[in-house]
Amino acid sequence: MKNLVPNLFILMFFVINLNSSAQITDILNFPASQSLSCSSGTVIYQPFIMPAGSNYDLTQIGIQIDVASQNNRLFFGLYNSSGNLLFRSNEVVYTAGSDKALASVNPGTITLKAGESYFAVMIFSGVNNLTIKYTSTVVNSGIATGIENTIFNTSNIYPNLPDPRAVHGGWGFSAGFLLKGKLLTTPIVPKDEILDFNCTNYLELLSGTIFFNYFTMPVGTNHELRQFGLKTAVCNPNGSVKFALYNNAFGLLAVTNEVSVSGIKPDTVYASIPSNTVILEPGKSYYIAMQYSGTNGLLAMQTKSPVSKGIALISDPTVFSFGHTYPTFPNPIRIDGGWALSLGFVLNGDTPVTTSVESNKEFKHEKIRAFPTVTDDIVWLYAVEPFTDNAIVDVYDINGKKTKSFDWKTYDRAITLNLLGLSSGYFIIKISGLSFESQTIKILKK
Repeated sequence: MKNLVPNLFILMFFVINLNSSAQITDILNFPASQSLSCSSGTVIYQPFIMPAGSNYDLTQIGIQIDVASQNNRLFFGLYNSSGNLLFRSNEVVYTAGSDKALASVNPGTITLKAGESYFAVMIFSGVNNLTIKYTSTVVNSGIATGIENTIFNTSNIYPNLPDPRAVHGGWGFSAGFLLKGKLLTTPIVPKDEILDFNCTNYLELLSGTIFFNYFTMPVGTNHELRQFGLKTAVCNPNGSVKFALYNNAFGLLAVTNEVSVSGIKPDTVYASIPSNTVILEPGKSYYIAMQYSGTNGLLAMQTKSPVSKGIALISDPTVFSFGHTYPTFPNPIRIDGGWALSLGFVLNGDTPVTTSVESNKEFKHEKIRAFPTVTDDIVWLYAVEPFTDNAIVDVYDINGKKTKSFDWKTYDRAITLNLLGLSSGYFIIKISGLSFESQTIKILKK
């Protein structure tokens, strides 16, 4: 990739420190030995991927600076993989002679989630040149995965960080990141939003009735269901809820544990199920059901025009079945009536389990990384090691139709794939060349 701005070879050495009662752990620790001069009016983005299994609470973010650098003012930020700004720090004043600049984050406000991708970012005032540290070889002494690519957005006005993120160019090297943090012991929220939609009204639910909505999974991919949820309004409930899943023939598939309801504020009541309990199969339809135990009415959010923000398709009617003893879910269940609306049900799951899609393979001599795997338009591919032959990158939809093709030259360690114009859904990226076995990578375009 070309450098679009003179003297803009800037790689950040961010420090992310996370507070908890646990011992501080290095998340990323790149030995950054090279120095580069920054130009003002540019936001610098460095991608990284959190490991699976643990969440971390962000409390500090910063950048390593060459001690020869002059006084400057800086802002730091954090973006998610979709390019949305999650956090912007207060202004940090850098004093000449220091080896880093750091900003604090209020504990408990920003969580780095397991398996998620992020961009750490920086913008500085440009009163004087800022010389920072970078590394051309990613050797991480921490737990997260660093990406050998830094991207940038030129012509910004300090201290603005664009939202959503805008990218103008990049380089094939990495910011010398240091991320430090403490392990959070709270349960991990599943990363795949299967069903969720905006609700504007509410409906009072009474005890002794089972309410359920019909939804359909997209073709091509399994999803492991991990959380049931229901959006509620401010109310005074006195009881608990349980959730269940039925197939389209009204056969009972799974039942959650009981969950207490708190109606003191608008919220979502969540119930989890054990791993590997329910796999939602591609193209199949299901009913998500709930039952409330209480003596006071539960105000459940609802909508008359459901538009799913997740991947499943929801039907308009909510149906119900009267005269049930909490917390029993009959198998099978009958329908006694319904309304032309949808309750605010939420479903979350873990990383999809592939079916017809071939599992990712490793190169004989190299490995390819894709970032992000959930995107609006842009996907970057990175070669961990240089390869000797040019490669072909083909993009296929879930029906096996080729939608785009790219040439990947051997002298580029990274390639940008622009998926603009493709419809939303899952796509398969296939990388092939003479010196390695073909590799396939699955991505989701939003």
